[in-house]
Amino acid sequence: MKTVSVVGCGRMGSFLAEKFNSNYELIVVDKNLNVATHLSDKLKCLGSNSYDVLDKADIIVLALPTEVMVEAVKQITQKLTKSPVLVNIATTASDTELEKTFNNKKNINLISAKIIGHAGEMRKGERPIIIIDGSKDSKTKLEAAELFSKVGTVVFGDVQQVALINTVSSEEGIKTALRIKERLLKQNIPEELIDFAIRNVAAGTMKAFTEGDIGPFAQKIIEAFNKSKE
Repeated sequence: MKTVSVVGCGRMGSFLAEKFNSNYELIVVDKNLNVATHLSDKLKCLGSNSYDVLDKADIIVLALPTEVMVEAVKQITQKLTKSPVLVNIATTASDTELEKTFNNKKNINLISAKIIGHAGEMRKGERPIIIIDGSKDSKTKLEAAELFSKVGTVVFGDVQQVALINTVSSEEGIKTALRIKERLLKQNIPEELIDFAIRNVAAGTMKAFTEGDIGPFAQKIIEAFNKSKE
């Protein structure tokens, strides 16, 4: 059985670790030892706050924010003596920038696997799409695909598209929530009802739209919107 390590035990990292746990020997690493220990106790796996344990891993999933990724990869690669696959899931972290930190180590395979999905929704059962860098060698791509097939639907392609998709979706989603809140506050609707309207009515309507399952009221809104664009 292969050993997979998840570095970074935040919302996405902990979710991925839970998905990988039953199919691989698992190691979880977080700079906060309490966080790593809590997750490792839950999953009955090895947990640590040290990168030293990563030399045991065949695949290392980097579930870290973009702003700390370069320094983290630099420190991690200094510890490695094996030839693992490093998987970069940070939406805006560039493989090119990360590879510059390898200190001429040629035995490390780096690949991007970018997730179109929200960690909270994924925990509720929403299945994400994972785009894996289609330019990498077949062996590395297949290893990453096998791993992330435990999480969602895997496709090979241009991972740079994910940054645009996630950015636009997040921005427009927040703007919509703010507009709903503003309109309803003007009508003296209590905030607790507004919050429910955003996460239930608005989010549910958006999901129904993508599934082609909208009702007559929503259809009239679409028709009016399309007519306003003419």
